[in-house]
Amino acid sequence: MAIPTDRGYAILTQTADGKLTIGVSTSVPHAGDNHVFAQHVGETRVHVDPSVQLVKHGQLSWTTTPVQVFVGTDGLVNIAPTRS
Repeated sequence: MAIPTDRGYAILTQTADGKLTIGVSTSVPHAGDNHVFAQHVGETRVHVDPSVQLVKHGQLSWTTTPVQVFVGTDGLVNIAPTRS
């Protein structure tokens, strides 16, 4: 069964043990309500495409534009630019 691709702003939160929670949201943090509609929790294998820009603030990072977030067949969570 294919895992769906979510599209929105990716919000990455790093926990004390180094794992990541990736939330997919309708907006960036500090821009009002975030409306996270999908999450990948406790991830250790994440690839952020080099063309995706992130803003970092403490343990929190987020994309500056909407992206695609999906899990590949190898279990790797991918954050990639949206394709038109």
